[in-house]
Amino acid sequence: IILFLLFSSIILPIETLPVFIGKVTQFSPFVVSELALRKIMIFNLSFTSIFGELLLLFISIVILFSLVIVGQVIGRKRHD
Repeated sequence: IILFLLFSSIILPIETLPVFIGKVTQFSPFVVSELALRKIMIFNLSFTSIFGELLLLFISIVILFSLVIVGQVIGRKRHD
């Protein structure tokens, strides 16, 4: 979570990061949710118009949840 927060536009502008890190940062849940919120609030778009961002957030949640579960299983096996 700290890496996601560090490489979001909250602390450092994405434009000031190196190109590769900037491209990877665009898939951060913080950046994606900020973009979706901006589209809804500033441009007054509907939820159907941000379907891509919502799908990317859902995929991120599933992947991160899976990694947490795998980490817990590995941790329990090492502990036993």
